[in-house]
Amino acid sequence: MNPPSDAMQDAEQLLREDLVPAPNPGHAAALADLRALLRAIHKLDPSREGGPGAEFYPQRNVFVLQAVALALVCDMPAGIVPDWESDAWVIAYIELPTGQVSWHLPAYEGTYDGHTTAEKYQRVTGFTVPAGSGS
Repeated sequence: MNPPSDAMQDAEQLLREDLVPAPNPGHAAALADLRALLRAIHKLDPSREGGPGAEFYPQRNVFVLQAVALALVCDMPAGIVPDWESDAWVIAYIELPTGQVSWHLPAYEGTYDGHTTAEKYQRVTGFTVPAGSGS
């Protein structure tokens, strides 16, 4: 495994400083976490001018997905839509109070295997419940 780069260390430091559990869960904590993630995304985004190398796209993409989830927790409009110009991409959107932001993300490359809702939750249980626990 390669040692972390300066950009990754900086982003991790931002997260350590800003992702602090709040005494009362709620929008204030989620909003602080969202701001921390957006700062980390800005730091790690290879697509921005002066950004780090392309090897940072995977981590940036994870942070973008987390930011979309946190924006929804904060009651901000957010979501993921297909890129109508290319099947290889989807676009993640967040409507910040300061305006809309978006990122292209790689589309899921797999195909639906035909599972039912019951099968889905059997798989979830199989993954989340330790073998032999009887739960």
